Parts: sequence; C-alpha cells; structure tokens
Amino acid sequence: MIWQRVSSAEYLGKLVGYPGVEMHQALLAMPGTAHTFELNDYRGIERSPVANPANGNPGTAHLCVLVDDIEPNCDAAIAFGFQAVRFHGECADVISRVRDLL
Repeated sequence: MIWQRVSSAEYLGKLVGYPGVEMHQALLAMPGTAHTFELNDYRGIERSPVANPANGNPGTAHLCVLVDDIEPNCDAAIAFGFQAVRFHGECADVISRVRDLL
C-alpha cells in the first residue's frame, strides 16, 4: 500500500457529485510494475442497489488511467470498445477538473 486516507474535502463531493461524501481511499502498488490501483469507498451517503452503472455511482467500478495526452488515448480506448467519461464532449481530464473545483 502506498497510502490510505479518509477525506471529506468539499472538492471531492463536487467532483463525484455527492456533496458531503466521506471518501475512504487507498492507493496500492501493482507488484513488478510502475502502475498503481486506487480503491474508493463512498461513505455518508444514501446507498441503494446499483440500477445505473454510470461512473460515480457508489457500488460501481471504473478504470482511471493517467496519460500524457488524453484525446488520442481516449480515442484508442473507445476504438477497443471502452466507454469514456466525457465532460462537455471531451474525455474526462480529472486533474484539470479538480484544479477548477479548488
């Protein structure tokens, strides 16, 4: 484990769409690689069976990839059949989105 934390920072609630959420998070190292795996548990919000598997709904999973140039990588993932999270028609650039929320 690289780190674990509990955060209820206001920007997190805005980012995931659940104001007041308490995020229990852990970042794990993937042995033999430079890759990491992040686990998030949404707490302090109403839970119900997952009827809508859209990104950000508690109980669902998504893959987040850090790349140098998002658009060509997003296009390649879509070509392989992945569904991308989009904001205003562009692939989600979470880092820029977080900076805007701070």
